[in-house]
Amino acid sequence: MADSLPRLPRLPQRRDPLTDKVVAQQQDWGVQAPAPNSEMTGLVRGLSELNPALKNYENEALQAQHAALEKQKAGISALAQQQSDAIDMQGKRSIEFAGNPTPAQVPLALSPFYRDAFHKALGEREGIMSKDSTMSAYNEAKDKPGFNVDAFLGESRANALKGLEGVPVLAAQVGNQVNTAEVQIRQDAQRAALLKHTETRNATVAQSFADALRPDLPASAMFDAYTTKLLPQAEALGMSKKEGAQFLLNQLTNVSAKMGGNPAVFDIFDRKDAEGLSLASRNPELANNIIAARNHAQSQSDGKLKEDSQQRNFVTMTQLEQQMKADPASITLDVVRANMGKTSPFATHDEAFGFWMKAQKMLEDKQGTSALQANYDSKTMYLLDPKDQKKVMDANLGPYAKQMADAATKGDVATVTGLAENIMRAQSAVGAKEPLTAVEQFISTTVTSMPGKAPSPAFKAAAAIYRAYSSDPAFREVYFKGDVAEVMKAFVAGAGSGDEQAAYEGAYRAVSPEGKAAAAKIAESPEFKAKAEKLYKDVQGSSWWPQWLGGNGRPGNATGVSITAAGAVKDYYAKNPNASDKDLQSYAADWVAKNYVNDTSTSVAVRIPPEFAGQLTQEALSAFSKKAGDEFRARMSEADRADWKVNFLPTGDAGRFEVVMQNGSAIKHIGAKSLQDMRTEFRSEKSTSPEERVSLKSITDQLKSGNVDPAMLEANAPLLAKAKRLGIITSPEMAKLDKLRGDTMLERIRTIPLMNLGPADNSGLQFIPQRGAKVDNKLTAQTASGFMTQAVMSPGGMAQSLAGSLITMSEGTVLQAYPDPAKDAGNNIGMGYNLKANVNNATADLVRAGVPAERVEDVKNGKAQLTQDQARRLLLVAMPRYEDTARRSAEATQPGLWDRMQPHQKAVMTDIAYSVGSTDQFKKAWAAMASGDAAAFKDAVMTTYVNKDGVRVNDTRRFNLRAAMLSGTPNWNATVAKYGGFPSNELDSMALNKPQ
Repeated sequence: MADSLPRLPRLPQRRDPLTDKVVAQQQDWGVQAPAPNSEMTGLVRGLSELNPALKNYENEALQAQHAALEKQKAGISALAQQQSDAIDMQGKRSIEFAGNPTPAQVPLALSPFYRDAFHKALGEREGIMSKDSTMSAYNEAKDKPGFNVDAFLGESRANALKGLEGVPVLAAQVGNQVNTAEVQIRQDAQRAALLKHTETRNATVAQSFADALRPDLPASAMFDAYTTKLLPQAEALGMSKKEGAQFLLNQLTNVSAKMGGNPAVFDIFDRKDAEGLSLASRNPELANNIIAARNHAQSQSDGKLKEDSQQRNFVTMTQLEQQMKADPASITLDVVRANMGKTSPFATHDEAFGFWMKAQKMLEDKQGTSALQANYDSKTMYLLDPKDQKKVMDANLGPYAKQMADAATKGDVATVTGLAENIMRAQSAVGAKEPLTAVEQFISTTVTSMPGKAPSPAFKAAAAIYRAYSSDPAFREVYFKGDVAEVMKAFVAGAGSGDEQAAYEGAYRAVSPEGKAAAAKIAESPEFKAKAEKLYKDVQGSSWWPQWLGGNGRPGNATGVSITAAGAVKDYYAKNPNASDKDLQSYAADWVAKNYVNDTSTSVAVRIPPEFAGQLTQEALSAFSKKAGDEFRARMSEADRADWKVNFLPTGDAGRFEVVMQNGSAIKHIGAKSLQDMRTEFRSEKSTSPEERVSLKSITDQLKSGNVDPAMLEANAPLLAKAKRLGIITSPEMAKLDKLRGDTMLERIRTIPLMNLGPADNSGLQFIPQRGAKVDNKLTAQTASGFMTQAVMSPGGMAQSLAGSLITMSEGTVLQAYPDPAKDAGNNIGMGYNLKANVNNATADLVRAGVPAERVEDVKNGKAQLTQDQARRLLLVAMPRYEDTARRSAEATQPGLWDRMQPHQKAVMTDIAYSVGSTDQFKKAWAAMASGDAAAFKDAVMTTYVNKDGVRVNDTRRFNLRAAMLSGTPNWNATVAKYGGFPSNELDSMALNKPQ
């Protein structure tokens, strides 16, 4: 706001003792914290049946009270926990402290809540101590002869709860911990009993199977354990091969379930023994059960992965929405491209385009609102349309209006009056007459047609607003209209006698159906009709004439205007027979202001539609009149100029005129002109600089020619947003511009290839084939996730992050050099970095990855290992070489193809280059990428490797990882998380098998 505007007071602050946060101290304004008001609440609830907005108001108030109470309770709970934690419980019981006094800062009404929270915290502490001592005593006594678990638990419970009967909360908390201890002890006792019965064959076999068939073992290792150890043990106990196979299936089903569904564990049934027969073929009666178990595991795995992916996608979409709201300009083509994919926020080109368009609309609105702020600062708010005035006023004065409405709700009349006057002066100073939302809503929900028995504090506060705005009746009518205005007018007038109750009842009686019927009866009486005729003549008198908006003195056609106005006032009086002379004079002034503007160039009043009323129309019409008249007279001799004047001849009732020059009976036509065009031209002149007008003219000229430069539109986006909000560019023209910009972006988006490899099969996810070293799944998943969260500071950084994550998941993370499974391939390290293939780069690459020069040889020889960060950086050092080969292949296929590709697609092609050395031989895949042929692409990107038997086979695991990557970031992250949940060693397996 400019320095000349009245300054509104700032709220003082205080520190909340519970939350230790600084908050606005409204009571320094005389505003008390929100409290339920039974009388007001009853009134509001009764009125809400006829006024849904009031119901919303009530709900919001109740929700605010509930939220404040819950916040206070949270602070008190934290205080109770703090007080409990500070007590030294060593050798003491909670009952000794249960009577500690309530802290002074706890409100009296919430003292019971604090006591319960304090007792709960005390009881929990004692319960945990009691549980620990019970478990310790059990472990010491359980192996002694004659130990009786039931007697032990009964005695322990009695001791734990002794003396707590008088404080139920303490007893309940201690009892919970006692229950937990009892469950654990009984479970342990049952397991102990089971182990003691070693003669029970099934228990022995089941335990043996559980111990040997660990979930970190591949199918080959489990097959060997079963055939060489488990089955012979079972047979030695008298179990048949058929029963052994059933035990095997049961154990594998259990293992799969604990891993969230892993169909790969059932591959043991497909492995063949020395006779060439598989376990499935040796047990045909289990064939259907094996298939069912495998399918269930696959379904369970896919379901959990899909659920995780959907949740991640929801989070991603929410983040994009928040980003768009905070900075719509940041939603660029790159952002859209990066979030496309089958399971990503944008599965299709149209979805991506729709989101971009939504961001553009938001950006345009934001840019337009920023431009409108200049009108507030320059005090030319009258140039704006009503809806835009409202937005700008709410942005600048909304907080104070809300503060005033809050004070009014509590009946703080002094605060209301002060703020109302300040707001009115501020609005008047900047030339705005639109209502502020918070004040408008308060008045409309407070002054209703269904009164209470007496004026409420809020009603009195609304009356204070009415009085404050009475100095400017036109401004007052912005907030008080129809029956609301009539009620307030009658109440304020009647309350002046000192009897508020009588004034209140009389005000509502006047607008009641009975009151309106009585007024209508008065209007039909001969006496009233005679008075109305006199009024018709009086209105035409000079003493009734209103101040002309923007004019000086009476217009030349005042007599005609006064006759028309008199008729309007007479009609108003007939409908409002109780109106005073002052009311009628105000109505006359208001009616003329809404139906005429004074052409200051000719001093003639011009009739306009009421929707165009206001200072903008008056100044715009006067400016156009002067310009048209000057241009016309400039073509005439000096002697003939003086008597020619502009005249506006209305054509229809939509604000259109035939503009003529008139000299007596002589008429010269200038042309048709609408008020909207005049206002637009005036706005353009007043609200834009000469340079901006040149740019806008260039744009409109291009539109007319049909050859528009999209780059110019992009560069002038803020100016176009401003022009649209000000109406300088017409709606049809803006529609053309929006369509052009949209079509241009849609064309760019549709050039983005949408490739997918179908649903990813995760049945082979757990184990990386042909690896000469044991891969730590958790380390690998952690490293792969790290690539997704740690920025790669280079052009195309997201594609490199995705490629690093994909390569890590494909190769695994091994920190110490290990032999490559391929014959004579040398050693690998990190994420499949082959030291022999990179013999010319290895030393430099390792140093760049952060390995000290003196340790490089030890690392290459396997005597020292990399850190996790060094392994990550080694991949980042090497990866650009493979990415560059993929880029060259793309550009050789079709210039510009690489830039059109999604980051996920670039990651897949970089991974292919990394695994086979180059992508030059994948010409069909590149051609499919360029043409958008997803089916052909799928057929062309399978890579292979030579297995330990020397046979070249398809790398299906890597293919499925690439499929997961192309599905989008949410699905990829879910896949990485699932892989990280698989056990990769005996310790992980033990943790997975731990009883829940």
